[in-house]
Amino acid sequence: MANNPTLYLFVRNDVPSMTPGRAIAQASHATNAFELHLRMLTQSSLEWAKIMEEWRPDPEPAGRALVFGCTGRQLDFIEAEINSYMKYTKENFNLLGGTYMDPTYVLKDGDVTHLVPFKSCGWMFARAPINTIRKELRAAVDGWQVNLEALANELDKLSLY
Repeated sequence: MANNPTLYLFVRNDVPSMTPGRAIAQASHATNAFELHLRMLTQSSLEWAKIMEEWRPDPEPAGRALVFGCTGRQLDFIEAEINSYMKYTKENFNLLGGTYMDPTYVLKDGDVTHLVPFKSCGWMFARAPINTIRKELRAAVDGWQVNLEALANELDKLSLY
């Protein structure tokens, strides 16, 4: 049975300066961060090379991606859950994730423009259904589990851009 790998992008929508154009730019940054991460993995793992081909089969130029708006709190929650999953599973081939810290995000304060580091967006790449990921995690850590149901509920609250 073929998987349907999906790249989920989460862009902050709780900041007034995040215009639609900036949201597109930030989603592009998150995609580039994911691509770089996956490219490094494919250099050291044949399994990840196969996953990359699964996600972007020839002749398609890009794989499946969904973009969501989220608050900073939601982004922090998603990041923590993904990091916990990746920490407690060995040979994880089902879920990756990360955030993007824009080093020079532009904030205007009256007539003054500030360039500040800002966690603007994140990404999650899921290869398997959430139930498969949950089973993997239970097998990996006896008596401990990432709250993937809460993560799934949090994802349900997000709005598609």
